[in-house]
Formats: sequence, structure tokens, C-alpha cells
Amino acid sequence: MKTNSSPPILGLDLGDRKYVVCVLGTDVEIIKERSIPNSRPSLEKVRAIC
Repeated sequence: MKTNSSPPILGLDLGDRKYVVCVLGTDVEIIKERSIPNSRPSLEKVRAIC
């Protein structure tokens, strides 16, 4: 039987000093949340995940 499950949602808050990355599940529950430095290498790591 096939289920109608949606892929997780990735949220990204771009701040002056840090980024906050949040992965939300299908019921909008937080699966994972992480704060990373505001830098190009950090953003490239997030991009590689997507």
C-alpha cells in the first residue's frame, strides 16, 4: 500500500552572525535543529545536504 508522506522541510534562518537550520517533519514537528556560523563554508555544507 502506498502512503502519502511528504518529504521533510528544511528551514534556514540567515542571521548576521549565525544561521539556524531546522528540519521539520510531515506534522511540522522539529526533527533536527542546529546553529552554525555565518560563513560561506557553513552555507556550502548546508547546501550539500539538500
